[in-house]
Amino acid sequence: MNKSSALAKVESLSRRIAKSETSLEAWKWQRAEAMAEAADAGATVREIATAAGFAVDKKGDSNSVRANIKTFRMYPAEPRPSYPDAYDAVTGFDREAAQVRTDTARAKKVLTEAPLEQVERLISELPADRQQAVAAASGNAYAKARQDYDEAEAQLTQSEHKEREAHRQTLDTFAGGLVAPMKVLGIADHINQAREDLAELVADNSVTPQLLDEIVSANAEWQDELTVAAAMAGLEVQS
Repeated sequence: MNKSSALAKVESLSRRIAKSETSLEAWKWQRAEAMAEAADAGATVREIATAAGFAVDKKGDSNSVRANIKTFRMYPAEPRPSYPDAYDAVTGFDREAAQVRTDTARAKKVLTEAPLEQVERLISELPADRQQAVAAASGNAYAKARQDYDEAEAQLTQSEHKEREAHRQTLDTFAGGLVAPMKVLGIADHINQAREDLAELVADNSVTPQLLDEIVSANAEWQDELTVAAAMAGLEVQS
C-alpha cells in the first residue's frame, strides 16, 4: 500500500471510529496497520496524526501515532489480544486506575456541586452499611466507631463468638455475685421497715379490711418469689 492510500485508510477508519460504529475494535487494528504502512511508505508522524485526527506536539510528534504503530508491530497477526489490552501493554497505561480516577472525579463533582437535596437522596438510596461508611468517612465519630465495631464483628469466627459469649456470661455472673449481698441487705431492710410500719398501724388501730387486703395481696406475690428463690438455693420456705 502506498503512502496516499494508507493515509486515506487511516482517515476513513478514524471517521468510523469517531462515530462508534460496529466492529470498532477491528477497525482500530486496521487503522494501526494503516498507520504502520503509511510510516513504511514515508509518511511523517504529523501526516499520519493529521489523517487520524490526533494532536501533535510542537515538534510535530504524536505519542498516539507511535503507540498505534508499535501496537501493530508487536501483534502483527492473529490471534491478537483485545485492542485496548494490547494498546495498554505497549503504552503502560493502567486503564483500571484511570477509571478509578475518572469515577472519583465525577463523584467529587456531584458531592461538591449538586444541590444538597440531590446528594442526600443519593446517600439515602445506598445500602445501610454504605450510608454508615459515608457518615464515618465524613467525620461522624459515632458512625466511625460503629463501622469499626461492625467490621470487627464480621471478622470473628463462630468459635470466637461462642468464647466471647461465655466470657461475657462469666463476667455477668461475677458482677451479680458482687451485687447480690447488697441487694439482699436492701430486701431485708424493706421487710423490717414494712413490719415496723404494720406494727404501728396495729398499735394505732388503723388497720381496715381494705388496707389489709392490699398487704395480704402484696405478701402473696412476695411469698411466690421467695418460694422460687428458695428452690433455686435448695431450701424450703416455711410459710
